[in-house]
Amino acid sequence: MASSDPTSDYLIALSETGDREQLSTALQQPATVKVALSTESILVDAQTGVRVAELNLKRMVEAAARSGHADTVETLLGFSQQHSVAVSDVVTMDTIGAALNENPLEVLLKFQAVDPDVFSRRLHIGGDLLSASSHGGPNTEDLPRSKYLGLVQHLLDAGFDPNPNAKGASRRRKLEYPLYSACWQASYEIVECFLAHGAVVQGSRAMRSASYNGRIDLLELLLKYGGDVNEAAEEEDIDGPPGTPLHIAVAEGKEDVLRWLLAHGADVTVKNCEGKVAKDVLGEDGDDVILGLLGNAHAV
Repeated sequence: MASSDPTSDYLIALSETGDREQLSTALQQPATVKVALSTESILVDAQTGVRVAELNLKRMVEAAARSGHADTVETLLGFSQQHSVAVSDVVTMDTIGAALNENPLEVLLKFQAVDPDVFSRRLHIGGDLLSASSHGGPNTEDLPRSKYLGLVQHLLDAGFDPNPNAKGASRRRKLEYPLYSACWQASYEIVECFLAHGAVVQGSRAMRSASYNGRIDLLELLLKYGGDVNEAAEEEDIDGPPGTPLHIAVAEGKEDVLRWLLAHGADVTVKNCEGKVAKDVLGEDGDDVILGLLGNAHAV
């Protein structure tokens, strides 16, 4: 019944489940072809009632990409070429963004077969695929995220620069370091991949990020690649007050991180841009253990 009287919902469901054989059979039917190549008015904002006209084929590609069905994506892209659909109509920011859910590299490689520049495209969420992949994986993945490891490896092997370009950067907006994002929530292997491909630790604030998140494993890795435990950031950020990784560890009450930093040369006398040493950011009701560690280090 469905194949003889197809609907866009039916075709999207086939794409989402990755039933490539059934989908291929359906796409040979004139009625199905007509539906796939039609546009429909889609509600994109229930509060405002805003609707947009979207190509059903693009919606099918997006559904297949979101579910990680690379073979199904390949089938749909082949169908689009067969019917002379513009690549820009099916490989869009929406479909690329959808690929960052399951099997991202495999799906994006299918896109690259019809759009050689897909890995350089901009995203709805801002930035590019390298900056997006520095987060380690989709938000649905538990921390530390590792689903984007293959994508990170591919991009860096292809020559993408792991360091931000300072040319033309606005003074109002600090440079965005993929390494900083990676140390926030990505796996050890992803951080190591960035570093092995030339990501610069100095100036990236990566050690602050690792300190904030209690990632001693990353602190050790960053130190190996030239990290400075006493490098100070000149402004407050989401990871804490201005200053060194030590300021962050103290402010966040990360006793284990504090011990590690002190054991690896962190200086308790370093002041941040507000004139505060690490002890000052703990507050009057500070943890006695942390105060004791700082006091013992200062005495030495």
